[in-house]
Amino acid sequence: VPRAALEETSQSVFEGKLRHSALPEEISAPLNFELRFYDDNTIRFTIDENEELVRDVRQRYRVPANDVIREDQLRPHSGIRYSFDAKSATSSFDLGDATTVDLDHDKAILTLSVDGHVVQTINGQQQLVVEGTRKKRNDKCPYGLSIPPDSYVDPACSPGDHTDLWEERFHSHTDHKPYGPSLVGLDVTFHGRVPAAYGLPEHASTALKLRPGGDEDDALYRFFNLDVFEYEMDGQAAIYGAIPILTAIQQFDKRTTVSEVTTEATTSSVLWLNPSDTFVSLSQRKDTGTWSSLIEGLMGSGGSTAEPASMSAWFASESGVIDLFLFPHRTPDRILRSYHTLTGLAPLPPLFSLGKHQCRWNYKVGYCMGARAV
Repeated sequence: VPRAALEETSQSVFEGKLRHSALPEEISAPLNFELRFYDDNTIRFTIDENEELVRDVRQRYRVPANDVIREDQLRPHSGIRYSFDAKSATSSFDLGDATTVDLDHDKAILTLSVDGHVVQTINGQQQLVVEGTRKKRNDKCPYGLSIPPDSYVDPACSPGDHTDLWEERFHSHTDHKPYGPSLVGLDVTFHGRVPAAYGLPEHASTALKLRPGGDEDDALYRFFNLDVFEYEMDGQAAIYGAIPILTAIQQFDKRTTVSEVTTEATTSSVLWLNPSDTFVSLSQRKDTGTWSSLIEGLMGSGGSTAEPASMSAWFASESGVIDLFLFPHRTPDRILRSYHTLTGLAPLPPLFSLGKHQCRWNYKVGYCMGARAV
């Protein structure tokens, strides 16, 4: 991000540009970003390609206004206090209610703090990625660039040969990608001790808490609206709806006296608004700084009582734009209230839909269904 103050284009809407350090200086910044603040302290962070570079090729898909998000019902924040520190190249936003947002221009890291605690960092692990638009078919790099083989611009424009960039095959089916590689991805870290995280529906599991499993294929939560025959229970594979909202319970220590430490709890959440094929990886490190874990290490104990610490999520979608909502609202009920302000409330089911249901997969022939009907 350029080391200059952001432009406030309308009330509580700030815009800026992003560029990769590997890009030649003569290439315009390929990405535009926007920070939008709503009156309930919900924050919206979007990243899209620079229209000047790609408008002769394509426009990335965005969820239309008032389709999923009730944009005509949302009100802008009226009391944002914005400042820019040129020495540290940091933009700071004071939202009131002990809530602040800081943007590190040099590393493009967004930090969300509540009540003096850092609750979230966006791109803290530097896993922001946008596979840029290729000018013509089979271009390895975006924007017509000829990049030396040791440079990294995006996953496809990197050293080595990469397959399936323009089409993917599954058995006899071929999925053509007319614009080539178009991945977007971003990491989110929930700070403090995170004993539990919830959300990422819909997946058919009996477990209420989400299971951090890292980036192994069978541990990724998939979001893609589809119906799966013989779906395996208690997995992370996609089924039916896709609602990529993730909520973390967070605990922070606060020293009240020289000898006394109390625990403060808060809750924060994110919503990844992208309807394309999406995967989410969850990982959690353990706090090994406790006396019990140190003793275990010295004694070579096989078990571990290390406490759960921060949790990280990486969202990656096949195409579209980065559109992320941040909810710094402290409690689950306030987060849900803000979420439903964005999306609207689900209607009550009609009376005729209540009662016993029979699935059509239960019947292989017509007379079986007839026997059930009578």
